[in-house]
Amino acid sequence: MTNSKTIFGTIQVAGKSYRYTMTPVCKKGLDLTHFVCAGAGIDQNFLSSDLVSLFRELPEIIIEEQAFQMQEKTRLTLRLSKEQKKEITKRAEHEGKNMTDYVLAKVLA
Repeated sequence: MTNSKTIFGTIQVAGKSYRYTMTPVCKKGLDLTHFVCAGAGIDQNFLSSDLVSLFRELPEIIIEEQAFQMQEKTRLTLRLSKEQKKEITKRAEHEGKNMTDYVLAKVLA
């Protein structure tokens, strides 16, 4: 979900950079912003008035999410033809996701 008003940024936490995006959302008169930060495990709408609180808490959220991911990661290997991988990659990019997130979203839907 990106448009011409999307803001791209990074935040430094524990010596590492984490990317985020903020996109204004028009929804029934509400002042919403869609915030995405994969490092924090966040991909959702927030009231724009709550963004200050979010940014205040974001470093702690990122640290907790990264610790959780380190404990919970496991590897799944798939055998794909080059054409299949190319098609999955294309579809994932179309949705603004990496291959892993795209496949997981489809499988766990």
